[in-house]
Amino acid sequence: MNLDNIIIVDNVPERADALVALANGKAREVEVMMMGDPGEPLSIAETFRGRISELLGSGANVMVVFCCMTGVKGEVVRVLRDAEAKAGKGTRRILVDCHGTDAVNRGFKNRGVPRGGIRHIRYDMDERWQQRFADLFN
Repeated sequence: MNLDNIIIVDNVPERADALVALANGKAREVEVMMMGDPGEPLSIAETFRGRISELLGSGANVMVVFCCMTGVKGEVVRVLRDAEAKAGKGTRRILVDCHGTDAVNRGFKNRGVPRGGIRHIRYDMDERWQQRFADLFN
């Protein structure tokens, strides 16, 4: 799939910067949306809703990269699924988070958010996650 846009929605600046470095050159445009105060997790949802609706409405091929905080608490997954259904076009969904698969699945389940179709890359400090992320483009 040729990508027009990669949108990174995160709440950790260092991880977002690392993702941008890995994603540069893999799509025409790489965008970052940072979630502000963790006490206000829904602050990112409306900004993301407008942008993803615009891109999918224009027929763009989009990859969305997010973490558990932005994906579940920040409502990015719900907004993304709504926008995909409305546009009749899907996206590539990647979850990059420091939690293991069991903890991620539990977080989605506890909040009633379906996890289907979302690839999970565990963000770890030994840099293996960077190769896994790069492999998405090979």
